[in-house]
Amino acid sequence: MIEGFDLDVEAGAFLSVIGPSGCGKSTLLRVAADLLPPLAGSIEVLGGPPAAARARRDVGFVFQDPTLLPWRTVRENVRLPLSVGRARIARDAPTERLADRADLLLEMMGLSAFAERLPHQLSGGQRQRVAIARALQGAPRLLLMDEPFGALDEITRDRLNDELLAIWRESGATVVFVTHSIAEAVWLGERVIVLAANPGRIVHDLDLRAAKAGVSGRDDPALVAAAAELRVALGAVS
Repeated sequence: MIEGFDLDVEAGAFLSVIGPSGCGKSTLLRVAADLLPPLAGSIEVLGGPPAAARARRDVGFVFQDPTLLPWRTVRENVRLPLSVGRARIARDAPTERLADRADLLLEMMGLSAFAERLPHQLSGGQRQRVAIARALQGAPRLLLMDEPFGALDEITRDRLNDELLAIWRESGATVVFVTHSIAEAVWLGERVIVLAANPGRIVHDLDLRAAKAGVSGRDDPALVAAAAELRVALGAVS
C-alpha cells in the first residue's frame, strides 16, 4: 500500500529507490508500467497515462529474475518484444520502435558471441544482460528496474552497474532503479529516495548530482558520506 505519495522524476534522470521489504518499491514500478492500476490518486508517465506509454513501447521493465524463454536463443529472446502484440505496436509505436536492434544490443552488452546459445548455457550475469537488452529493444524512454542485480555476486553486480551507467548516458533514457543495496543506490543514482512501509511513503530524498560531480570511485568520500546519510534514514524506518 502506497499512501500520500508525491514524486516527480525529471526526464533523463537516474532515480534509485531503496527501502525495507513491503514499502511499495515494486508496486511503484508496476503502477508506472501499467501492470497495476492505482486504487486512488493519479499517475502520469511521460506526460500521459501509463497505458499510453506502454502502448507506444516507451517503457522497458527489467525484473530481478531475467524471465527468459528457455527454448529461445539469446538473439530470439532479445527480439521477443517485436513479436509480442505486433499489430498494436505497428499502430501505436514510432517507426524506430519497430527496428530490430538485437545484434546492436548484444554487441553493446558483450554478448555477440552468445547470440545462438540458450539461456541455460549462460551465467547469471549473462542472462541478466540479455534481459536488459530485451528491455532496450524498443528504445524505451523510461527504463524501470526492479532489483535486477540482487541475485548476482558482488563482482558481477559491480560490472553490470558500470555497464548500466554507460547505457543510461548513451541512451538518454530515464531510469528508476529499485535496490536493497545502499552502495548500489548511491553509485548509480543521481537522486535516491528512501521509502518507509505501512503505508509506503517517501521519508528521505537525497539529490546526489553535486556530490557526484568529481567522484573518483565507489570509495570516494562523497559517496561514503551519502551512504551514511541514507543508512541513518533507513535505520529510522526499518
